[in-house]
Amino acid sequence: MPATKTIVVTGVAVVLLFGVVAGWFGPMAGDDAVLLQIPTVVLLALLVVAAWRGWLDTVGFVSAAAFLALHSVAAYYGYCNVPYDDWTESLFGFRFASWFDSDRNHYDRFMHFAYGLLMLLPVRQAAGRMLGLRGFAATWVAIEFILATSLLYEVAEWLIAVFMAPDVADRYNGQQGDMWDAQKDMALAACGAIVAAGVSLAAWAMPSRLRRGGATR
Repeated sequence: MPATKTIVVTGVAVVLLFGVVAGWFGPMAGDDAVLLQIPTVVLLALLVVAAWRGWLDTVGFVSAAAFLALHSVAAYYGYCNVPYDDWTESLFGFRFASWFDSDRNHYDRFMHFAYGLLMLLPVRQAAGRMLGLRGFAATWVAIEFILATSLLYEVAEWLIAVFMAPDVADRYNGQQGDMWDAQKDMALAACGAIVAAGVSLAAWAMPSRLRRGGATR
């Protein structure tokens, strides 16, 4: 890897690993924290390998790492207990709960949207490098990957709910009594991926438009 990319990847990996360790001592300390941090460690290892092999550029790696950083916040506090309302009230003087007219903690909803939004670019880059895809084809594969992995994650949450004590499962899932939690989570991941895909395709098409515009002058 180029020196700059090596520094970025190493620095980001160290910060995320520090977040993993911190999670074991936060409000979610114990088995719950371990369950939440296992995906962080596994995905971080895959990202480092992908960056090292050149499947991801620096922007793609940082985009995926940003999602892991947001997930680490939830692993520290618990998805149902991330105090974002306290943060926005201290900084900006308002609480999101007043907007939604609900006391439900929506950090898990935000995270599923962020998964689609932040992971589409790295998946698109990996599809381009590994499968030789470009443009719409690479973006389509990335969207399908987001949808498929969102489904698999919800199935994994269901299995945890089946085989673990209900109180532990609810804290891990963050469903907060919503019977449609899985469907809403997958829909938000799809929305995030579609938004990112629109931006990605617009950015990919722009150089060709500029070239055509320059050719006509």
